[in-house]
Amino acid sequence: MPPSTQTYFSRNQACRLTVVPREIDTQLKYFEDKLAGADKAGQRRGGIQASNATLERRSADGKWTTVWTRLLVNDVAPASALISDDGRYVVTFDNWHSIGWGDDSIVIYDVAGGGERRLSVEKLLGGPYFEALPHSVSSVQWSNDARFEGGQLVIDILVPNGEPFGTHQTVKLIIDPETGRASRRNAAAWRKAHAAAGSVNEATRRYEAKVRADRAAPLLGAKEESDSHDYLREAFWRVDPDWINAYPATNVLRSPSAPDFAASVQWVKDALREEHDVIMFAGIDESALLTLLERELSSLPARSLGTTRVYVAVSSAARARVEAMFAGKGGKLILLDPAKGIPQRPERLPRSDGSLPSIYDFRED
Repeated sequence: MPPSTQTYFSRNQACRLTVVPREIDTQLKYFEDKLAGADKAGQRRGGIQASNATLERRSADGKWTTVWTRLLVNDVAPASALISDDGRYVVTFDNWHSIGWGDDSIVIYDVAGGGERRLSVEKLLGGPYFEALPHSVSSVQWSNDARFEGGQLVIDILVPNGEPFGTHQTVKLIIDPETGRASRRNAAAWRKAHAAAGSVNEATRRYEAKVRADRAAPLLGAKEESDSHDYLREAFWRVDPDWINAYPATNVLRSPSAPDFAASVQWVKDALREEHDVIMFAGIDESALLTLLERELSSLPARSLGTTRVYVAVSSAARARVEAMFAGKGGKLILLDPAKGIPQRPERLPRSDGSLPSIYDFRED
């Protein structure tokens, strides 16, 4: 969602904080400017130039009086904010569209003293723990609640469990707002949390090692539907002459005994009649796939496939049958034998540092 003005109340409802974001044109303009390294990315012409906040206190007669106003350190706006009941401290968390990252993940403003204290979640929790938390491209899911208790800032930190969503256990991180020092009340709970983070990181390392090994190994066919889609896409990247810029429409015919077999039959029918640069077919039951393709192709006009590149994953024994059914229908037929390993392109092999090249590394745009 685009940033918008937000209002927060202290738990006792005695204080009210209004946070106004820096005004941007659109999210797209913001991201384009960010990529270009522009200052004040996405800034709307004539709009508010910096995020700011105003703190008000409610008097006995119910009227609100401004007690503090200032610019915030966030680039666009904080993701959320918290106020102590006495109104002495304002705390902001994270940044719009960037949860968990940066030295201003937590900012404590001393309303009375006028100072500020910036804290990094990564530095507070430690690199390995931070690494184990659920990540997306732009954000890290690190907390699900924060509050003031007895004058201290209490944050419920997620315990990593390897799952990106769902329920996570939490451990309490206590921060003294005056000094910024962090403490952990339950040492045993934190030892378990760090052990959990270690297990998540080890599982991630094993998974990444397998991904690198699979990237380098000859590619063989699969037996399950989702794996078959992966097989077809990976085969495309290894074989197709336009693998950098094109993208295939993959179709996997389900087993005739599957309750949703009919839906996959329709996908194959539609794929043969729609316009595609590249279409790919595989079947959980090869015999069913051959029968369906033969029937559908027999009803198609000559040269109807135009210049489409058509990949079909079938055993070597079925090769001649497939070539015969596609004869005269146009397009370019490429047969994949699931039992025969397809070598990897040299360009896509794992780099010396273990990273994996992406097709985006090769695209000019």
